[in-house]
Amino acid sequence: MALVRIDEKTLIQKLKIFIIGSEKPNWGTRLSVLLGFTVWIYYFVYLTVMALSILFVDRLKDPALIKSTFGKIGGKYNFNIRYEALNWAAIDVILAYALISSAILLLSLLGLIYIYRRKKLGYILYLSGNILVVLFTLFFLGLTYVSEQISNVDKVLFVIMTLYFFVAMLFLKRGAENVTTEPQS
Repeated sequence: MALVRIDEKTLIQKLKIFIIGSEKPNWGTRLSVLLGFTVWIYYFVYLTVMALSILFVDRLKDPALIKSTFGKIGGKYNFNIRYEALNWAAIDVILAYALISSAILLLSLLGLIYIYRRKKLGYILYLSGNILVVLFTLFFLGLTYVSEQISNVDKVLFVIMTLYFFVAMLFLKRGAENVTTEPQS
């Protein structure tokens, strides 16, 4: 009588294998993706906390004061004029920004997953996600808002990670072009 071997995996184990695959990449790729993921999680958590704080502002002690403060910020950066047709208050503009930017950042996360799995498409997805977040922020909130309200540390950190993966993509492309398919003697 033979015993049947059951290879049951939990949902978490199946999800882990689906996301990161069964093979580990080299240590440089793992470290790069870990750093990229750390920066990604920093921005994603920031945007999530921003959205949650706006969604639950009515549960605070004096929500009218907080909303009027957002209104002043919106007035300073012309949100009330820019989004007048949508009838959005400044708090609505910032909430929409947080939610849409979070969704765009998911593209960057998908890119990091593909980079970890050593797929060239990962670099394109990661860079596209990062560039889209920057362009969306500039067009949606305006250059004045970006220059005054987003810290220089955040800007530099984002640029460094984006450039790092851009350079890595170029080296990957150049390395692939140098590989010969002829058998060596």
